[in-house]
Amino acid sequence: MLQNRVLHKVMGIMLALMLVISLAGCGKDDARTVAGDETKIVAVYEGGQVNEQEFNRYYYVDKYFNETLHNYYEQGDPEGFKKQMLETYISFKILSARADEELRTSTESDVEERVKQYEKELKNNADAKKIWDSKSAEWGIKLGDIEQYLKVQATAVNYVRSLVTEEKVQELYESTIKADPHAYTLATVRHVLVAFEPQVGEARTKEEALKRAQQVKAKLDGGADFAEIAKEYSDDPGSSQQGGRYVSNPVSDWVEPFKEAVLALEIGEISEPVETEYGYHVILVEERKEQTLEDVRDLLQGQAVNQIYSEFMEDELPVLIREMDLPGVQDDAEEANDAQDGEASGNEADKAG
Repeated sequence: MLQNRVLHKVMGIMLALMLVISLAGCGKDDARTVAGDETKIVAVYEGGQVNEQEFNRYYYVDKYFNETLHNYYEQGDPEGFKKQMLETYISFKILSARADEELRTSTESDVEERVKQYEKELKNNADAKKIWDSKSAEWGIKLGDIEQYLKVQATAVNYVRSLVTEEKVQELYESTIKADPHAYTLATVRHVLVAFEPQVGEARTKEEALKRAQQVKAKLDGGADFAEIAKEYSDDPGSSQQGGRYVSNPVSDWVEPFKEAVLALEIGEISEPVETEYGYHVILVEERKEQTLEDVRDLLQGQAVNQIYSEFMEDELPVLIREMDLPGVQDDAEEANDAQDGEASGNEADKAG
């Protein structure tokens, strides 16, 4: 769904954005003001409301950081995208308001410091300043708008993080392992791919590819250097120039036949040709490792944050939003009421008939 793609993207990139945000030589605030009527209320939710100008500030700052994504969705479903963005903003406002004073103060202080640091670092970046001057003039956004954008998001994220307990992390790890015992298995392998459709050269039949893979296997069994054979024979552009080697790769990333072979092979054993949709592989497993909970703790905490946030978006937020009134966008409650009115009218017509 559009909603999940947008919301998960926002939550997933927030902390990275805090670290790499390109404030683009923002300079001092000026008198420009983002378009929108501050007296027009575009959303009412339990505990607050959002006016048009406030939302537009959030929307265009987000567009400044994610213009490619905005352009894509604005072309396909501009009204639906804007509605999802408003719901996202409301969710951040509600969650950030739930943070205690200590968390809110520390987060806002951190954001302010980062904004100052990046402003100093980029003030001499002429190209970045040119981009900022252009976009800020077009959309009316200011440095203060960026700071508020980051504060509401970071506070919401940190609040959700504070809800992640050790029990939640442990439960997530165990349930994942139960569903897939090798979910956290890493392997270092070398392989030679004889592709059915190599990027360079003519396509091969299965018989031709298998014959070539068997030749590769024979050379390796005869003592040939795996790295040299991979460079000469492998059609995998991602590994051939590295001697066919993938280091500490999650086995879950690989297609099933390849994954099964990597898990079944003895360390140091060279496989028979393994067929996948791409061609035939000759595989050597150099190392396998099962990651412990501590090894994947950061990953699990991130997954837990996304899970808690997703549950909030699906279960709580629809109840907390009282109304939405974006131009050209009908809110869900209004749609439901219209549907009920239509059904009632239909029933009355049936009775009259």
